[in-house]
Amino acid sequence: PDFYLHSRLPMLFITGGSTGSVSINDVVFASLPRLLAACCIIHQVGSVSADRAHSVKQRGPAAVMSRYHPVPYLDAATYSWILQNATIIVGRSGADTVIEVAALGCVALWIPLPWASGDEQQGNADWLVRAGSAAILSQSALTPESLVKKVTEMVNNRQTYAQAAKKLAEKIPRDGADRLVDVLETVVPST
Repeated sequence: PDFYLHSRLPMLFITGGSTGSVSINDVVFASLPRLLAACCIIHQVGSVSADRAHSVKQRGPAAVMSRYHPVPYLDAATYSWILQNATIIVGRSGADTVIEVAALGCVALWIPLPWASGDEQQGNADWLVRAGSAAILSQSALTPESLVKKVTEMVNNRQTYAQAAKKLAEKIPRDGADRLVDVLETVVPST
Protein backbone atom coordinates (compact mmCIF):
# COMPACT_ATOMS: atom_id res chain seq x y z
CA PRO A 1 0.00 0.00 0.00
CA ASP A 2 0.97 3.61 -0.48
CA PHE A 3 1.25 5.43 2.82
CA TYR A 4 1.04 9.18 3.13
CA LEU A 5 3.53 9.87 5.90
CA HIS A 6 4.54 13.29 7.21
CA SER A 7 8.33 13.21 7.16
CA ARG A 8 8.51 15.49 10.23
CA LEU A 9 6.45 13.14 12.36
CA PRO A 10 7.60 9.89 13.95
CA MET A 11 6.10 6.75 12.42
CA LEU A 12 4.51 4.16 14.68
CA PHE A 13 3.96 0.65 13.43
CA ILE A 14 1.34 -1.05 15.59
CA THR A 15 0.78 -4.76 15.14
CA GLY A 16 -0.71 -7.69 16.96
CA GLY A 17 0.86 -10.11 14.50
CA SER A 18 -0.52 -11.37 11.21
CA THR A 19 -3.96 -12.03 12.72
CA GLY A 20 -4.09 -8.80 14.70
CA SER A 21 -4.89 -8.36 18.38
CA VAL A 22 -8.39 -7.22 19.23
CA SER A 23 -7.35 -6.12 22.72
CA ILE A 24 -4.49 -3.96 21.39
CA ASN A 25 -6.66 -2.67 18.55
CA ASP A 26 -9.42 -1.53 20.92
CA VAL A 27 -6.94 0.53 22.96
CA VAL A 28 -5.34 1.98 19.81
CA PHE A 29 -8.73 3.03 18.40
CA ALA A 30 -9.47 4.90 21.64
CA SER A 31 -5.98 6.48 21.57
CA LEU A 32 -5.93 7.63 17.95
CA PRO A 33 -6.75 11.33 18.40
CA ARG A 34 -3.89 11.77 20.88
CA LEU A 35 -1.40 9.55 19.05
CA LEU A 36 -2.08 11.13 15.67
CA ALA A 37 -1.44 14.60 17.11
CA ALA A 38 2.25 13.70 17.15
CA CYS A 39 2.71 10.61 14.93
CA CYS A 40 1.85 8.85 11.73
CA ILE A 41 0.54 5.32 12.29
CA ILE A 42 0.56 2.18 10.22
CA HIS A 43 -1.67 -0.28 12.06
CA GLN A 44 -1.82 -3.96 11.13
CA VAL A 45 -5.25 -4.72 12.53
CA GLY A 46 -5.83 -8.28 11.25
CA SER A 47 -8.96 -9.41 9.46
CA VAL A 48 -11.21 -9.41 12.54
CA SER A 49 -10.77 -5.68 13.22
CA ALA A 50 -10.39 -4.43 9.64
CA ASP A 51 -13.95 -3.15 9.18
CA ARG A 52 -13.94 -1.45 12.56
CA ALA A 53 -10.57 0.21 11.83
CA HIS A 54 -11.83 1.63 8.55
CA SER A 55 -15.00 2.86 10.27
CA VAL A 56 -12.92 4.61 12.96
CA LYS A 57 -10.82 6.23 10.23
CA GLN A 58 -13.91 7.45 8.34
CA ARG A 59 -15.46 9.02 11.47
CA GLY A 60 -12.40 11.09 12.37
CA PRO A 61 -11.29 14.43 10.92
CA ALA A 62 -9.83 13.81 7.46
CA ALA A 63 -6.73 15.97 8.01
CA VAL A 64 -5.73 13.98 11.08
CA MET A 65 -6.90 10.58 9.85
CA SER A 66 -4.76 10.96 6.71
CA ARG A 67 -1.91 9.97 9.04
CA TYR A 68 -3.64 6.72 10.09
CA HIS A 69 -3.21 3.67 7.86
CA PRO A 70 -5.07 0.57 9.05
CA VAL A 71 -4.34 -2.59 7.05
CA PRO A 72 -5.56 -6.12 7.72
CA TYR A 73 -2.38 -7.81 6.54
CA LEU A 74 1.01 -6.83 5.11
CA ASP A 75 2.98 -8.62 2.43
CA ALA A 76 6.65 -9.39 3.14
CA ALA A 77 8.06 -6.47 1.15
CA THR A 78 5.80 -3.88 2.81
CA TYR A 79 6.40 -5.38 6.26
CA SER A 80 10.15 -5.20 5.69
CA TRP A 81 9.95 -1.56 4.54
CA ILE A 82 7.90 -0.63 7.61
CA LEU A 83 10.30 -2.32 10.03
CA GLN A 84 13.22 -0.47 8.46
CA ASN A 85 11.47 2.91 8.63
CA ALA A 86 9.35 2.87 11.78
CA THR A 87 10.38 5.11 14.66
CA ILE A 88 8.72 2.77 17.16
CA ILE A 89 7.13 -0.64 16.75
CA VAL A 90 4.28 -1.44 19.12
CA GLY A 91 3.13 -5.02 19.45
CA ARG A 92 3.36 -8.50 20.89
CA SER A 93 6.78 -9.94 21.65
CA GLY A 94 6.78 -13.31 19.94
CA ALA A 95 10.19 -14.79 19.18
CA ASP A 96 10.12 -14.13 15.42
CA THR A 97 9.10 -10.49 15.79
CA VAL A 98 11.60 -9.84 18.57
CA ILE A 99 14.57 -11.22 16.64
CA GLU A 100 13.56 -9.32 13.48
CA VAL A 101 13.30 -6.10 15.46
CA ALA A 102 16.62 -6.74 17.23
CA ALA A 103 18.47 -7.63 14.02
CA LEU A 104 17.20 -4.51 12.24
CA GLY A 105 18.03 -2.21 15.14
CA CYS A 106 14.44 -1.14 15.72
CA VAL A 107 12.98 0.48 18.82
CA ALA A 108 9.95 -1.28 20.25
CA LEU A 109 7.20 -1.02 22.83
CA TRP A 110 6.21 -4.57 23.70
CA ILE A 111 2.84 -5.70 25.02
CA PRO A 112 3.61 -9.34 25.85
CA LEU A 113 0.81 -11.86 25.44
CA PRO A 114 0.15 -12.76 29.09
CA TRP A 115 -0.94 -16.34 28.40
CA ALA A 116 1.99 -17.25 26.13
CA SER A 117 3.48 -20.64 26.93
CA GLY A 118 6.10 -20.42 29.65
CA ASP A 119 5.71 -16.63 29.69
CA GLU A 120 8.06 -16.60 26.68
CA GLN A 121 6.83 -13.27 25.34
CA GLN A 122 7.69 -11.55 28.62
CA GLY A 123 11.18 -13.08 28.50
CA ASN A 124 11.64 -11.97 24.89
CA ALA A 125 10.60 -8.42 25.75
CA ASP A 126 12.79 -8.35 28.86
CA TRP A 127 15.83 -9.19 26.71
CA LEU A 128 15.38 -6.05 24.60
CA VAL A 129 14.53 -3.89 27.61
CA ARG A 130 17.83 -4.95 29.23
CA ALA A 131 19.59 -3.94 26.00
CA GLY A 132 17.97 -0.50 26.26
CA SER A 133 16.18 -0.68 22.91
CA ALA A 134 12.65 -1.33 24.13
CA ALA A 135 10.04 -0.77 26.81
CA ILE A 136 7.23 -2.97 28.09
CA LEU A 137 3.58 -2.18 28.74
CA SER A 138 1.80 -5.12 30.32
CA GLN A 139 -1.56 -6.25 28.98
CA SER A 140 -3.09 -5.63 32.42
CA ALA A 141 -1.85 -2.01 32.41
CA LEU A 142 -2.81 -1.35 28.77
CA THR A 143 -5.23 1.58 28.54
CA PRO A 144 -5.49 4.46 26.09
CA GLU A 145 -3.82 6.70 28.68
CA SER A 146 -0.93 4.31 29.42
CA LEU A 147 -0.32 3.69 25.71
CA VAL A 148 -0.20 7.40 24.87
CA LYS A 149 2.03 8.11 27.88
CA LYS A 150 4.52 5.34 27.03
CA VAL A 151 4.64 6.17 23.30
CA THR A 152 5.15 9.87 24.09
CA GLU A 153 7.97 9.04 26.50
CA MET A 154 9.65 6.81 23.91
CA VAL A 155 9.27 9.37 21.11
CA ASN A 156 10.79 12.03 23.36
CA ASN A 157 13.73 9.72 24.15
CA ARG A 158 13.98 8.03 20.75
CA GLN A 159 17.67 8.88 20.24
CA THR A 160 18.65 6.98 23.39
CA TYR A 161 16.53 3.99 22.42
CA ALA A 162 17.80 4.10 18.82
CA GLN A 163 21.47 4.11 19.90
CA ALA A 164 20.87 1.06 22.10
CA ALA A 165 18.98 -0.68 19.28
CA LYS A 166 21.84 -0.08 16.86
CA LYS A 167 24.39 -1.49 19.34
CA LEU A 168 22.25 -4.58 19.87
CA ALA A 169 21.78 -5.11 16.12
CA GLU A 170 25.56 -5.22 15.68
CA LYS A 171 25.70 -8.18 18.11
CA ILE A 172 23.05 -10.30 16.35
CA PRO A 173 24.71 -13.16 14.42
CA ARG A 174 23.95 -13.11 10.70
CA ASP A 175 25.52 -16.41 9.71
CA GLY A 176 22.74 -18.78 10.78
CA ALA A 177 22.61 -20.63 7.45
CA ASP A 178 26.36 -21.25 7.47
CA ARG A 179 26.27 -22.50 11.06
CA LEU A 180 23.35 -24.84 10.26
CA VAL A 181 25.31 -26.33 7.35
CA ASP A 182 28.31 -26.85 9.67
CA VAL A 183 26.15 -28.75 12.15
CA LEU A 184 24.51 -30.84 9.43
CA GLU A 185 27.92 -31.77 8.00
CA THR A 186 28.95 -33.17 11.38
CA VAL A 187 25.73 -35.20 11.73
CA VAL A 188 25.08 -36.46 8.20
CA PRO A 189 27.66 -38.93 6.92
CA SER A 190 29.38 -37.91 3.71
CA THR A 191 29.11 -40.30 0.78
